[in-house]
Amino acid sequence: MPTNDTRTIARRYFEAWTARDTDTTRTLLDEALHFTLGTGITVDGRETFLEGERWPEGVSVNLVSEAYDGDVAMQLYDARNGDVTLRVAERFEVRDGRIADIAFVTDMASYPAFMAGDPAMLPAFPG
Repeated sequence: MPTNDTRTIARRYFEAWTARDTDTTRTLLDEALHFTLGTGITVDGRETFLEGERWPEGVSVNLVSEAYDGDVAMQLYDARNGDVTLRVAERFEVRDGRIADIAFVTDMASYPAFMAGDPAMLPAFPG
């Protein structure tokens, strides 16, 4: 797939997902989508993925960096909920005009604090 097509699809997904636009998001995902969380948890199938946990309303997202090459897209962004910011990296593979594979990597120790928007829940690190 041409890089420009991959970029367009990945950017449309980013915009739809962050706007909580499930209908548009659905059109951009392959029915047999494979999603992998950095911890090794996997989700198979577009509908199962879309039924999964959503970020809380009011989360703001800022795209920090992006790269596209052929059928592969990478996006790095900051998601903010209340006083908690989570940096996320996602890698997409686009096949036949739809996203077929997503790898999602973030600091899972901070994820519960992000979901609650509560910095008091952030993990304490020595030092």
